[in-house]
Amino acid sequence: METKLVIFDMFGVLVNIDWGNLEEFLKENEVKIKVDSFNKAFKETFQISSYGDIKEGIKVLAKRIGEEKNLKFKNAQLDFFKNFQERINVNEKSILLLRFLKKLGYKLAILSNSFQIESEVFKNLGLTMIDKIFLSSETKILKPNKDAFLNVCKYFNLTPQECLMVGDNYDKDIKPAEELGMKTILWKEI
Repeated sequence: METKLVIFDMFGVLVNIDWGNLEEFLKENEVKIKVDSFNKAFKETFQISSYGDIKEGIKVLAKRIGEEKNLKFKNAQLDFFKNFQERINVNEKSILLLRFLKKLGYKLAILSNSFQIESEVFKNLGLTMIDKIFLSSETKILKPNKDAFLNVCKYFNLTPQECLMVGDNYDKDIKPAEELGMKTILWKEI
């Protein structure tokens, strides 16, 4: 079956993020939690929920990790989100690929386990050729749940066999897509 839609994971494929040294960040901000526990709480807070005001999300995160009264941590998190765009590095190879695919007439989508990102950020990154962006914070479905992939197919009125998934994580991006019958490319940065 002919491919009509190319679905891209965002982080690690289209863009890379400089998260900084998380262990150092936690220590500097007097957070008494291990990095793995913080990462889990961060993902649970921001990848499945969307917030009208990022301060609300930070409040939820702080409570989740037992740092409700830690103003230093809350302010550092607020700075992180305010300066988020500066932490993003666009993968120029993938942008060239997007432009090429668009020129060939393919529909393009992003499917990402991600917190809510302002549409202005996507414009500034040069991702304006994307037809639709599916963020877990909006859909409430995290990859590798196959429903995340099926939602994309449904939106474009396509079968999984008409789609190609490009991702950097075998377990979250490639395996579930293949199980649905999608073509896949495991993205490895050269």
